[in-house]
Amino acid sequence: MDVSIIIPAANCSHSIEKTVRALRDYLKKLGVTFEILLVPNGIPSDETQLTQKACERLAGEFTEVKLYELLGPPGKGRAIASAVEKTSGKNLYYTDADSPFDLSFIGEAEKLLKGSTGLVVGNRRLPESRFIVPPGLMGLAYRRHKLGVLFNAAVRFLFGFSVTDSQAGLKGMKRELALMAFPKMVCDGFLFDIELLLVAKRTGFETRELPLTFRLSTEKSTVRIFRECFLSLYWFWRIKLRDLKGGYVGRMDR
Repeated sequence: MDVSIIIPAANCSHSIEKTVRALRDYLKKLGVTFEILLVPNGIPSDETQLTQKACERLAGEFTEVKLYELLGPPGKGRAIASAVEKTSGKNLYYTDADSPFDLSFIGEAEKLLKGSTGLVVGNRRLPESRFIVPPGLMGLAYRRHKLGVLFNAAVRFLFGFSVTDSQAGLKGMKRELALMAFPKMVCDGFLFDIELLLVAKRTGFETRELPLTFRLSTEKSTVRIFRECFLSLYWFWRIKLRDLKGGYVGRMDR
């Protein structure tokens, strides 16, 4: 298997089918063998049930699509980490269920992963990146962008990264890195990307960045953004402490 793509699926019954079909079409044109792992991971609700049923329909319709049942608490990081060992691909990717990114990233990342690169990071803040934003969301998108710049400045200061967009939801990596990194992670939520970057850095895997075309169709509420900022303070402290203790170096955990 050339490529495995993991999609954490929470509250996405309205978008997951479109995302999966677009991925299938693109990967077939790319000429790679592939699998798509769907991991429903929302908190119990009517929407979670709808998402589960949508994922089940897709897994029943397409042989390349697999459904992975996440046991225990939900969380984006936990959903991806739990599915990694179920994959078969030489290269692993994860993306958001609404797939707001241009899929050409995967083709470019595949070229890099054939060489010495171990991790390819989508970066919305490179000069070549492009945002496609409806007029009604431009003001909110700009404020979110400014918060993201401040967030990533803090990440670079605390962890010594050169990457200027740690949190874009599209990344690709060699299987060796994925099997080494995800067992070391402690963050079940959205800041697991920082842990992935730390493992790549501490274990000598080369990291490259690629520009993204990002299509924004919805916007986070202010309440959600501030809640995530508060959670970030806690996880910054916990991840930094674990890094100082050498938690992101060494051989693959078993």
